[in-house]
Amino acid sequence: MRLILDMINAWGGLRASMSRQIAANPREAKLLAYAMLAGVLGFVARVPGALLQDRQSDDFAPILWSLFVSGVFFAPLFFYLIAALSALALRFFGRKVAYRDMRLALFWALLVSTPILFATTLAALPLAQAGGGILQVVRIAGLLFFAYVWWCMVTVVVARKYQSD
Repeated sequence: MRLILDMINAWGGLRASMSRQIAANPREAKLLAYAMLAGVLGFVARVPGALLQDRQSDDFAPILWSLFVSGVFFAPLFFYLIAALSALALRFFGRKVAYRDMRLALFWALLVSTPILFATTLAALPLAQAGGGILQVVRIAGLLFFAYVWWCMVTVVVARKYQSD
């Protein structure tokens, strides 16, 4: 319940929320739980769209299973890779940040952005019937919002590093 309240409160101030997360100093197990929870929520958000796209099939189990495996097992691995690559990119530009803090920033941004993922999925369902490019615009808007949230989290990580130096 505390996690849900933290996610809701994050919408009031993204940078303050990230500062609280860093101050809490979560262990790696909690970071992994954040990544897996983001994968589970992504799976849940993608199910209606996948079922709507494949209405002709009578057997939805393989579709749901592949979404589940990709969302819960492979997505966290991908998130870890993205966090490592972003930390390396920041190091390339002279910003020495901790890999753990970059993982926290990405995973927390994913969790905070999940309501937008659900909203874009719900908006995409009727738009998929109509066709056209508006569906892509909705998806790109959701992706841009996630990028903004992640950017806010990363700026806190970078700024915090310079405060401690």
